[in-house]
Amino acid sequence: NSKIVTPDGEEAAKLSLTQHGEKIAGTLSGDRGKFKLEGTVKETEIEFILDYTGGDEPMRIPFNGKLEGDKISGHFTAGDFTGSWTAERAN
Repeated sequence: NSKIVTPDGEEAAKLSLTQHGEKIAGTLSGDRGKFKLEGTVKETEIEFILDYTGGDEPMRIPFNGKLEGDKISGHFTAGDFTGSWTAERAN
């Protein structure tokens, strides 16, 4: 389960990740669609780029965060604003 906080408010989302060494890949799905992502995990730091295609023009949105147990929290920058996000490992 994930939450994305944007200027439009909080949105529920599903973050699906696979990890091979330090590399991660996956998708983020929500009301705006399903989008691919790729990035890295180094110790407790996570970074990925989301390929957003749900608006007028495609955007590559950078996300960063910190792993704490089964939870991740961080920030992203899309155009002129910065938002926050959280995710928790599903059982």
